[in-house]
Amino acid sequence: MNYILRFAIVVLTMSCHCGIAQSTGNPAAPGKKLSANKELAYRFVDEIINAKKIDMVDSIVAPHYIEHQADRHYMNTRYGLKRGLRNFLRAFPDLHVRINFITEEGNIVTAQYTMTGTHTGRMYQNKATNKKINVEGVDIVRIDNGKLVEHWGYMEEAKLLKQLRTQPSKMDENDILMVDPEKVEGK
Repeated sequence: MNYILRFAIVVLTMSCHCGIAQSTGNPAAPGKKLSANKELAYRFVDEIINAKKIDMVDSIVAPHYIEHQADRHYMNTRYGLKRGLRNFLRAFPDLHVRINFITEEGNIVTAQYTMTGTHTGRMYQNKATNKKINVEGVDIVRIDNGKLVEHWGYMEEAKLLKQLRTQPSKMDENDILMVDPEKVEGK
């Protein structure tokens, strides 16, 4: 299950840094145009992730792309990104990423996103759980010459794993409230 989480993080991060787009369009204020870098990020999410068109990666991601949040199952290259996206979309065929907000400083774009989907396909050694996921994350991408060249990011891994677990956890977040402080402090 850890592998699914790590891969999901990479995919989310990639989708955000490339511009997480909503299928209904970008959130620019009326009469205000987004920068080319933000538009590129939205295109990555909307046209590649949400539309499931992995063949478009080469048009948005530079050949010398570097993934800094790589899954150990994939190379940290553009090729590894495409393989990872294909496998992740097989595991979550209804995957959808929505950018909640996006900022830009120089050639760095940062996006906060929400990812939803249903785990209906095999991922690594894990069989489909048919469970739904709803997690948030942040992607940071560097863009040069109109292409994504680097990506960093994070996602709510613990929440994702909890949502995909087939067996209930032995302890949940409320268990800590039931601990007797005197026993913990040795009183």
